[in-house]
Amino acid sequence: VDVLCLNEIEFADLFGEGKISPLADPEAAVQKVLESGVATAVLTLGSKGSIAANAHGVYQQECYRVDTVDTTCAGDTFMGTLAAFQASGQLEGHDIKQALDVAAKAAALATTKVGAQQSIPTYQQVVEF
Repeated sequence: VDVLCLNEIEFADLFGEGKISPLADPEAAVQKVLESGVATAVLTLGSKGSIAANAHGVYQQECYRVDTVDTTCAGDTFMGTLAAFQASGQLEGHDIKQALDVAAKAAALATTKVGAQQSIPTYQQVVEF
């Protein structure tokens, strides 16, 4: 697996609930994912942001603060943005830090509107944020 991106519930399903909590100890949790043989591990932490790790290091990203209306599509927008980076070959090495930043911006913008598809920002909106 090149990239595995999980939220707290998915982490518990795969690695056992209660052993390590991504919210309580995000670095230990992301290292646990790496130890499973994943090249790049990403954990979303809700309002606490996200964390990623690969052979080059561990990277944390805080959430961007916006006037949140609806969080329905935030996680999907974050994951979709990371998938776009992966598809373009930009999720290698230290590029993960930039990918997390852009994904956090896109997810934040997605929470400023009600609903799912209509809340997903365009690339231009993310760039201008």
